[in-house]
Order: sequence, then structure tokens, then C-alpha cells
Amino acid sequence: MSEMPINDERLSKLEQLCSLSIEAGIKKLCEIGTWPRPPAARRLRVGYDFYRDQLSKIPEVNNLLEYLASGNEIQSIYFRDSSKPELHILFEYWEQLLLKILRETEGISPRNRVFRKWFNRFVKELYSDSAVWKSIDSITGLILNAPQLRFDKATVLTSIRAYELESVIWGEDQYVQYDWTAVGLDKATIMTTVTIPKREYAPFLTPPPHLTKHIERHLSAIDAIRLTKPGVPRLHCHAQFQLSDFPVSNPLAYCDREGDHGMYEKETILDRSDFRGIRNLWRELMDTRYTDHLPKRSKLNAMDTAFARFSKTYKRQNWLDDIADLTIALESLFSPKDNQELSHRISLRAAWLLSLDGRDDEDSAKVKSKIYDRIRTMYDIRSFRVHGGIPKEKDIHKWVQTLSGIEYDESKYSELLEVALELARDIVRKAIRACAKLAKLEADGPHWPLPKNFDENIVIAGQRRIWQKAAGIKSR
Repeated sequence: MSEMPINDERLSKLEQLCSLSIEAGIKKLCEIGTWPRPPAARRLRVGYDFYRDQLSKIPEVNNLLEYLASGNEIQSIYFRDSSKPELHILFEYWEQLLLKILRETEGISPRNRVFRKWFNRFVKELYSDSAVWKSIDSITGLILNAPQLRFDKATVLTSIRAYELESVIWGEDQYVQYDWTAVGLDKATIMTTVTIPKREYAPFLTPPPHLTKHIERHLSAIDAIRLTKPGVPRLHCHAQFQLSDFPVSNPLAYCDREGDHGMYEKETILDRSDFRGIRNLWRELMDTRYTDHLPKRSKLNAMDTAFARFSKTYKRQNWLDDIADLTIALESLFSPKDNQELSHRISLRAAWLLSLDGRDDEDSAKVKSKIYDRIRTMYDIRSFRVHGGIPKEKDIHKWVQTLSGIEYDESKYSELLEVALELARDIVRKAIRACAKLAKLEADGPHWPLPKNFDENIVIAGQRRIWQKAAGIKSR
């Protein structure tokens, strides 16, 4: 939208109308007598009862609304849509302006220099056709060995810790309406800064998600990290706010999106050598899974199921449910169409595809056997869980030992459980990456969904290497 010309004569008229309405507003506040004096000015957000219906009774405000909604060149972009409630949209601006003025001094005059400073900013903000919004998510369990990882012009992963964010976001004297609690493991944050058309979000407290896409951007970033590196990074504290002197709404902030439980778990460490792969995967996810704000049911497929179940294991739930979800993910990727001997064939398929041949046949057999045994154990856990069974202690000890590959020790239960869960995740992580690569290939060779003759091909050494190369399987 081109900027509307405003000549001096019309600007003078606008200044006069705005000054009268603000002066009337201040007078009304003084009459009410509940707004705090300057030492407690920051409490204005929660300590006064100057409401929208009271503002509507001020004649000067009504005159201003009528003027801005007229056909003049200086009309506000907010009032071009007559279906929008004019007073509702403008109220927050007057509110914020009064907060700024009353914080400076008591009994301020519209002719005062302080007023002129804020008023000039207000007019500039009122007639701007766009606004800048910032969304922030702190991350638990992630160390970034660099100042930042930039995904694109809008989104960046930084090494700013959560406990350093309050002064960065809110400022020292800014009142925060919602809880924002930093924890020791929040050592990185994802920040997205976007410019959006003001008229599209004006009736709302915060912009509709499709305007900022911060949800998609941040989830895509964390998923790209999880699919690339082992560990447990979790989205924790979230904030969204407008970078403006006169924002439409108060900042939105809350904590515990995925939680900070399991503090014994190891942190994921990202180095510069990881940046290119993570950035490329982020772009790929943004172009596929995160093209729509909400996925359409008709577009869901087996890969969506696998991806969702893998991501779910990073949220608050029992570790047995994590294993059950990982098993469902594998079943979505490797399940044969006839469903015969399901657990056995899925375990075999994953073991043959995901394990590169070793230097000798014995090494190769050991690798395949470990993957096979772990997946069969995952199926045992799933069977107990989905059928309502209560496993005995000896069952749990056996499961943890098989999945972790370490002899069970009760004194190291938490550590072994972490290793067991992460090794189970790693099987699914490699499977998702492999099948995603195969899904891009034509059906006349290796591809996903797996063809009927997959089992026959994968047991032949030469064919298996062709499949593994196509799937991007590499030794670690």
C-alpha cells in the first residue's frame, strides 16, 4: 500500500482533534481518581478502571473517530472496512498513549514538549500500514557453540540464555502480565521477526498465525535439530509481542510448551559443522510438512504419522508411551501390506536397511542383530502398554538393558533409561530420514512407500547397497 500524502493543513486539524481527545481522556482519568501517581505509573496496566465504554462518552473522541473514518486522504487504514468496530480498534492505541504520557508526569498539557514527542510517534504509528512482530521460544537442553544459526532473514537460533531474555524483551521497567520463568537449561532461543499488514490483525489481540508463521518456523527448527542430532531439546518459554511504541496489545508470554522435565537427560550440542545440514532440513520441512498452518486430514499419510509419533516422544509422557509411539512410527514406515508376522518383518526390514555392512560378515551380523533385538523389545513394551498390562520390575530391567546395550544397574537407572530411549529414537530418526529420501525417488527403483519386492532385494548384498545409498544411510 502506498503511503498517503498528508499536507500541513490536514495534519494540523488531526493534531487538534487528537489533542482534544487526549486532553479529555486525561481529564476523565483525573475525575475517576483511580489511576496511580507517577511513582507507581507502571501499575497502570492493572490498576485503573478506564474502560472502553467510558472512552466512548467523551465527545472529542467521537469527533476524532468520525474524522478518521471519513473519506479524507488522511483516514486511517483501520477504518476502510466498515464492518470493523472502530472504537474497539482505536481504544488500545489511546490506552497505550495515555500510559506513556502519564508515566512521564502528572497533569501534562498537550502543549508540553514531552507530549509533542509522544504524539509525533503516535501519529507516525497510526498511519503506518505495517507492524513488526517478534516471536521467541527458549529451548531446554540445547547448547549452541556459536553466537547464532540463521535459518533465513526472519528466523534465527541464538545462544542467548533464557534468564537473559527478560531485560532484552521487556525492558527493565516493563510490566509482564504472564509468567515467564527461566530455567538453567534454557541456553538457546529461537527468534522470528516479521513485518505484517496492520489492517489484517487490527481486530485481534495478536496476529493470526498465518501472518507470522512463527509456530511453523519454530517447530520446523526444533524438528530439524531432533532429526539431525541425538538429545532432548524442548521448546520451553514462549513470547510474542509487537515492536512498537504504541502496540495494539500487551505482550503474550508463557512457559512450559513441552516442559523441562527429565533434567538428567544430556544436552544436545550444535557446532558450526551441523549448521548447513540443519538449515537445509529446516527449509525442506518448511516446504513440505509446514506449508499449511494446520495440516488437512486428506493430506495426511504414513510419513506424517511417523513424524508426529517421533516428535511426541519429546513431550511430557511416560517413557513406555514414548517407546510405543516410536514403534508406531516404525510400523508406519516399514509395515508390509499383508500384515503377516508384523513385528518380525518390520524389525527385519529396519535392520537390513539401516545397518551398513561392516568390515566383515560378523560385524555386519552384530549390527543387524542389535537393531532387530531393539525393535522386537520395543514391540514387547508396546504390547504391554496398549493392552493395559503392568510390567514387572524384571521386565523393565530386561527392556532397559536390551535397548541401552548396557548391563542393568539399579543405581544408574535414570542414565540407562536415557540411553535406552535415545537409542530407540535414533532408529526411528534414521528411518524417517531414509524413507524421506526414498520418497523423492521414482518408483522404477528404490523408493518409499516400500514396494512388494523390498524384502527380496534388501537381503541381496548388491541390491542392499543400492537401497542404502539411495536412502542416504551412512555409518556413524
